[in-house]
Amino acid sequence: MATADIKKIKAKPLLKKPRHKTTRSVTVSKKQFTADILREARVLGLHRGAAEMIAERVYNEMRVWLDARGAVTKSDLNREIAKKIKKYHADLSYLYENRGKII
Repeated sequence: MATADIKKIKAKPLLKKPRHKTTRSVTVSKKQFTADILREARVLGLHRGAAEMIAERVYNEMRVWLDARGAVTKSDLNREIAKKIKKYHADLSYLYENRGKII
């Protein structure tokens, strides 16, 4: 009976597996980044040229911001993008930050 108890103890894993992956790499192209901002700008009726200018500037600022960090979460990334858009257009920033949510 003692050996059966020992086998049961050995069969249990010593460390639990994590519930989710802790690292994930996501790559976004400049084209996709610009398309996301242009889609939100179209909802506001913002001129396409102005929206493209905002997207270009924010993209360049985000590249610098990301180079300074080793890893960021998706929510941190979206929050930082919205913060940088806010410098140029507050309503566009609000829409970008709350996209996919009911406003």
